[in-house]
Amino acid sequence: MGRIAAIVPTYNRKDLLIECIDGLLRQTVPVARVVVVDNASTDGTVEALRERYAGNPAVEVHALPENTGASGGFHEAGRIALAGGCDWVWYTDDDSEPKPDALEVLLRTADDLRGKGVRVAALTSLKVGRDGVVQHKHVGRFTWRMVPLKPGQCRGVVRVDYASFTGTLIARTALEERGLNTPEYYLWGDDIEFSLRIGKAGWIFLVAGSVVLHKDLASEPGETFKAANFWRYYFGIRNWVMLAGVHRGRWTLPLIYLACLYFIASNWTGFERKRQSARLILKAFRDGAANDLSDPVTQERWKEILAGAPF
Repeated sequence: MGRIAAIVPTYNRKDLLIECIDGLLRQTVPVARVVVVDNASTDGTVEALRERYAGNPAVEVHALPENTGASGGFHEAGRIALAGGCDWVWYTDDDSEPKPDALEVLLRTADDLRGKGVRVAALTSLKVGRDGVVQHKHVGRFTWRMVPLKPGQCRGVVRVDYASFTGTLIARTALEERGLNTPEYYLWGDDIEFSLRIGKAGWIFLVAGSVVLHKDLASEPGETFKAANFWRYYFGIRNWVMLAGVHRGRWTLPLIYLACLYFIASNWTGFERKRQSARLILKAFRDGAANDLSDPVTQERWKEILAGAPF
């Protein structure tokens, strides 16, 4: 089955992270390493982990000097995992907790598929929320946009175009052939681009018998639509435009532009800062169409814009 390195980037989720790591360590097929990359947390994450897992050499804690976003954290963790030697890298979010046999089911499925001559690049677990509902939007097909599987399709073993990082097991050979995720994406869309690229090294499969509990705090209702959090849409739209243009062609750009205009129009009354929010979305589209990663609207910059600074 091979040597497994699990990787977890984190930022200020100490308690959830511990539940995640404990879940990784309870696997029926043991992981060789748990590589945690801390994105400059301020809640004592590093100290807590080093104290809790002091006697466990499998758990490694790497502290970054600044927050590089989820993309930067996954990239650094993946780099460390590959450098240390492994056959598979198991990606997961810090708000996830795999069932004890989640890894075993993924590996057994990989062996079965390869035994049939299938070139497997990655396999991903079924994500289930705390309410027991299947989170079907984590996997699907990609045309010019994401087309998630329907809940009824999330059964058995299903080939998909994309999978979120949560609970995704990627072959070392695919990572060596196609590279790690792009750190400049920062957040949102990075897993889609990564999947489309990794998928050129083999097929990606949803394995519904492998289950991950995904607590998914980032998607609590209304959190990302508040003015203070709206900066995240910059990365979501910019990255969507870039990845669609690269992996599906520039014919997708007019469709995405119309989708951006529709998003602005349909949510106009709900925008807390209408002018700034609309300009943010349009800037995101322009930067994505130009493949320009040099001038992102980060959280700090967005705060300055809301306070009156120019774009």
